[in-house]
Amino acid sequence: MAVAVATVFAMAGFAVPATAGAATAPSATPAANASIITQLKHLPGVTYLGKNPNAPTGYQVYELEIRQPVNHHQRHGATFEQHLELYQRNVTAPMVMYLSGYFNYTFLSPKDVYLSDATTIVKGNQISVEHRFYGDSVPHPARWKYLTVWQEAADEHHVVQVFKQLYRAPWLISGVSKGGETAIFHDYYYPHDFAGTFAWSAPSITHTFSDSYDNFLDNDGTAACRTALLNAQIRALQNRTAMEAKLAKAAAAAGGTFNDWAGGLDENYELTVLFTPFVFWQYGGDCSTIPGPSATLQQLYHWYNVVDVWLASDDQEDAPYFTYDYQAATQLGYPVLNERAELGSLLHYPLTAQNPLQDKLPSMPLRPLSQGLMRSVHQWVLTHGKNLLFLYGQDDPWSTQRFYLGSGTQDSAIFTIAGGNHVSPYTELPAAQQKKFVAMLRTWAGLSSAGGPVERPGGEQALLSRDLIGPGI
Repeated sequence: MAVAVATVFAMAGFAVPATAGAATAPSATPAANASIITQLKHLPGVTYLGKNPNAPTGYQVYELEIRQPVNHHQRHGATFEQHLELYQRNVTAPMVMYLSGYFNYTFLSPKDVYLSDATTIVKGNQISVEHRFYGDSVPHPARWKYLTVWQEAADEHHVVQVFKQLYRAPWLISGVSKGGETAIFHDYYYPHDFAGTFAWSAPSITHTFSDSYDNFLDNDGTAACRTALLNAQIRALQNRTAMEAKLAKAAAAAGGTFNDWAGGLDENYELTVLFTPFVFWQYGGDCSTIPGPSATLQQLYHWYNVVDVWLASDDQEDAPYFTYDYQAATQLGYPVLNERAELGSLLHYPLTAQNPLQDKLPSMPLRPLSQGLMRSVHQWVLTHGKNLLFLYGQDDPWSTQRFYLGSGTQDSAIFTIAGGNHVSPYTELPAAQQKKFVAMLRTWAGLSSAGGPVERPGGEQALLSRDLIGPGI
């Protein structure tokens, strides 16, 4: 099965935009490998776990942990181990801190190693930092009040302080979607840690309860495509009993349950259908694939569940994203869609059902959404941001509420890919803009501005589709 609306927000940020082997560099010698391992083992609070055998060409990938305070206001109190991945090329090369905003990609599979575009452009090293309370980086017990934007930024700052003892060339920070906004959060709190920032498809949700997302979707794509999507939604809701029976059968075969939602499978199903246009445009859907009125129910089900890869998921598939639900509902904000005018009585659940915490873990406290920090960060970018590089897709609904440059922003740029979606890479920009994009990153890294775009493997989009919204995410 695919995924439910409770995790659409999470999966938007959990991107694996390239495969291993996307960059090449001179291979390190065995003696150099031994030397760096010894040095890593002597860094304060760092534990060496071993090597990942799936390293990109020219790199060694070391799995590490670093001890972090659960509460950075009490540095001598309880601690936890935060998982890191070090992509080692050369200690004298620039360093890129990469943030997924969630667990490191290899949490799902050790083969899901990933070099960010920033890393390949500057031919640098990379340290991937797993977000606190995700994957293998969970304090025990999980004290949810310490899952905040600032606590995570303080984790990353500590990583910078420790690893700059070895890597003294310029440092950059980069992330995609939630990882991109996490990088901006870091700059807000620690503006001197990095020489530059690349935030790809980074949302900046300052007003959750607005009609901005509905307005965006009302103008996304062509009128004919929007009508076809609406008709598919109507038919899916009119036939919810038959469609839900298919989902229930598939879940039962996989041992899945739908107990975490107050309205069970029915509520889960309705909300995923409600978000059909959002997810369709988020990943650059093909309008020609949308089932028309002559399609059978099985064809409609197949489109939702396989082609559009978006239909109700069970509790087990949702479990890795409960942490995101807490963050979105308390600090980050989330999109809200109405569509009452279009779908009317076919909708059985109120707008409050879209709150990510409506299917929270019992151990999670109920806290109201406070977006004051998001507005402060947004304003900081406008008035004090420096060396920031943003990339957005024109058709991506997540760009509805995003970052902008202001009169006080320095040495920064925003690039928008015409017709682009949430995961459209910078190589889809016009040639002159690609050149400027690359030059900015290389200059911040202390390199000459010359350098062409880095080609990605041809299977990039297929991997994106699988790892963003496929089974297991």
